Amino acid sequence: RYDEVDRILRHEFRFKTPKGDIVQGPPVVDNLASTFMQDVANLVTEMDAGWRAPILGDTKKHEVSAALREATAATYWTRNHGDVLESQLATDLISWGAAYLTTFVDGQLDVPHIIRHDPRNCFPTIHNGVLTDLLVVSTLPSNVAAQLYPEAGIVQMVEEERGMPVVTIQDYFSRGLVCRIITAVGR
Repeated sequence: RYDEVDRILRHEFRFKTPKGDIVQGPPVVDNLASTFMQDVANLVTEMDAGWRAPILGDTKKHEVSAALREATAATYWTRNHGDVLESQLATDLISWGAAYLTTFVDGQLDVPHIIRHDPRNCFPTIHNGVLTDLLVVSTLPSNVAAQLYPEAGIVQMVEEERGMPVVTIQDYFSRGLVCRIITAVGR
């Protein structure tokens, strides 16, 4: 399914000619799939994100707690430039049926980092409608991976192997556990 959606969005269509040959080319009519995606992405950016936290009780204390959680979520989103992600998340939902965000805390930012993952690289485990864990597998050129993960020693491995072209990054997210595996295969 992912390959078909990618082909449609890239304006690559296969069709049969009157002679019976199958050829690939741009559509003869407007590509409604691509136009629809662009329209939705533009519409999403016209509205500001809204924040709603459920009130988990019936006292004033619960209402104050919900308001505090809403304000906290809005702050996290703003500090992470979430407005830039909104159109991409809408596109992910429309084209792939899912959108994935993860958060982590480090010393560089005073709020948790919010990271969007490409749904094509995500392998979720869903049990009774609840996401229990997520495996994200991505492939990067070795020079990019060396810049992103200097602690992994990729630069040294590339120099020793002379031509390790790609590095596979596997991130596993579960409640209370985050694990990263970096795999590099030389020639």
